[in-house]
Amino acid sequence: MNKGLDYKPEQMSVSAAKDLARRQSSLILDTSGLKRETTNGAPIVSACKEVEHGYRVTHSWKVYGSSQEELTQALERLREKLPERGWKVHRFEHAKSKARQMQLDVEDVRQHHTVTIEEDFASTSSKAGKWGKGGRDGLFVYLDSPCYIDSDFEGEGQ
Repeated sequence: MNKGLDYKPEQMSVSAAKDLARRQSSLILDTSGLKRETTNGAPIVSACKEVEHGYRVTHSWKVYGSSQEELTQALERLREKLPERGWKVHRFEHAKSKARQMQLDVEDVRQHHTVTIEEDFASTSSKAGKWGKGGRDGLFVYLDSPCYIDSDFEGEGQ
């Protein structure tokens, strides 16, 4: 069963796919040049409903503790340096969010992970609520894998 995908999913154990997602996230952080705090969210597995025993891995995290200027420079560095490491830039522009901060969308052309990296700056607007003003400036990273197949995968949360 392979409904709706334009590629054939690779066989990979869930643990190997989670490790790969962690390595991809580490590469993003290293390439950014930021040596700051990060949230420590773990990769999450979810079913890839198009494929029998199919799943994908997402890994969301944020690096913070730098100034807005340093974070903007890091995002620019990622745009410049990731293509040298086998990533294709699909988009680098203001996000469609209300804040309109910069967003970078890239894809690893070998592993087919897609990553969205967006500036996440606390609001300075007097109209912003406590959540908009209360955050810490950072870069939010959202990594998504392609579908993989593991015959032992039986559902969410593995």
